Amino acid sequence: MTRLVLVRHGQSVGNNEHRFSGWTDLGLTEKGAEESRQCGRLLAGAGYEFDTCFTSVLARSVDAGRHVLDAMGQSELPLTRSWRLNERHFGALQGLNRSQGVRKFGLLKIWRLQRSYTIAPPALDEDDPRSPRVDPLYTQIPVAGKDLPLGESLEDTYARVIPYWESAIGPELREGRRILIAAHKNSLRALIKHIEGLSDRDAVHLQIVTGQPIIYRMDSDLRAVERLSIGKPARKFFRFIGISPA
Repeated sequence: MTRLVLVRHGQSVGNNEHRFSGWTDLGLTEKGAEESRQCGRLLAGAGYEFDTCFTSVLARSVDAGRHVLDAMGQSELPLTRSWRLNERHFGALQGLNRSQGVRKFGLLKIWRLQRSYTIAPPALDEDDPRSPRVDPLYTQIPVAGKDLPLGESLEDTYARVIPYWESAIGPELREGRRILIAAHKNSLRALIKHIEGLSDRDAVHLQIVTGQPIIYRMDSDLRAVERLSIGKPARKFFRFIGISPA
């Protein structure tokens, strides 16, 4: 059976400042870099090696993938980067910290959009400097500008991530390639929902720790058969607690 390893990037500057980072291109803190290196050391110690590493285009995901691979002695492995693995886009909340978000939009609205699978934040204007449609990072992406979001629910994030899983990642797994995905809390929630067959409600409440490897044994249909921890099988698939800004 194929094995797949997922890891959420280590602590980012946005995590440390309690911001809704979304597509804001923030890097890792030193703590986050070390969390990612420690993940690599754990994987190397358990005998893991990779043929492909997928990341988003955001620096915190790219840097996490690099730190993991460097710690494993696989620094030569190229990264495959895609905006479709980016974090959920937090729209007009993007870049705000929790208290700023509550002051601007109200506690109830913030509470609802964090705990709903279908509710999206207020959208950015297309010409907002935070919009990916005016961000130089995305000018070379060969997609229509309207495909780049101005705000997303988790449902929208799922709809962005899973076609990439099916078109790019899945075929490599079926060929027996050993894959690492270094991504974000909500893009990983989308992937885990798909491969574990979780309900919408359960996906919203997934808790994904920074810098901790999530290891799956996959069947031929690329569904999770077992979730492993380093060195021994985990007794259960994910069960769920609260949410914080990504």
